[in-house]
Amino acid sequence: MYLITCFIGNKKVNSIREGMKHIGDTNLSYRIPPTKGQDEFSQIISGFNLMCDALQENVEKSYIYELQQKKSDLYALQTSINPHFLYNTLEIIRVQLTQGKNADASQMILLLSKIYRSQTNRSMYVSIGAELEACENFMVLYQYRFRNFEYEFDVPSGLLPYGLPKNTLQPLIENYFVHGIDPTREDNLFTIIGSSFVKNEVEYICLEVSDNGLCISQEKLEALREKLSGNIYADKKEEGFALTNINNRLKIVFGNDCSMNPSIPMDGAGFSMSLIFPKRLPVQLEEGMSRTVLENRGGPGAR
Repeated sequence: MYLITCFIGNKKVNSIREGMKHIGDTNLSYRIPPTKGQDEFSQIISGFNLMCDALQENVEKSYIYELQQKKSDLYALQTSINPHFLYNTLEIIRVQLTQGKNADASQMILLLSKIYRSQTNRSMYVSIGAELEACENFMVLYQYRFRNFEYEFDVPSGLLPYGLPKNTLQPLIENYFVHGIDPTREDNLFTIIGSSFVKNEVEYICLEVSDNGLCISQEKLEALREKLSGNIYADKKEEGFALTNINNRLKIVFGNDCSMNPSIPMDGAGFSMSLIFPKRLPVQLEEGMSRTVLENRGGPGAR
């Protein structure tokens, strides 16, 4: 009887050890097989399983909360349009109407409505093709205000179906017209060039946004590089800054698997920004956010 009791007791102890090992490896779905009897080991096994049930429920609630928080952060960042842009556009429309240019004013109102219709769409991800179409609305609208620039979008058709956070490129356009366009020259040029490459068996997209306007100083360029490489929540005072806005949204969606690389073109004129991120369809980005949050938190059933 003594040997039988010791054998059964050791078996239950080993089951408890095995359960603790699985939980230690963040496998919160594991449960110790229940045993017969009301001895101390059986009570420990029952209590252990109840504790795991409560722990898994709390982790799931925390996971859902963090997922919703990330979506809220992303939505808040990508729905912001510079109020100065709206004010200036409305002022130009007013001038067009006072000068009797009703056709131009009507076209500007149409473009503005398309831009804001996009803002009210709660879809957080769009295709590169749809993003470029929205960018063209911005560029045509700006042409009513600035007559001394041209723009060019050169993105291979094979990249157009892939996704990115909505309004990723819009802040770069606004940034150009606030800081980059050179009022003294007539050949200002703004370009978006797309390409793809493979690194470590992962396919990436690169969108190179460049202009030949006013040049950023080397000191400001280094400060910008440092800022973009840091924690996206480290500096709350400049969240509205256009380039920080883009960086925050890319990091929320792609994590560290993306980058923004500012530079000065080889001829020393203008400004260039490379956006690099993995190839994902918009629907994959939606699914990927849930999976990323789950993996980062060691969520239910994660190993």
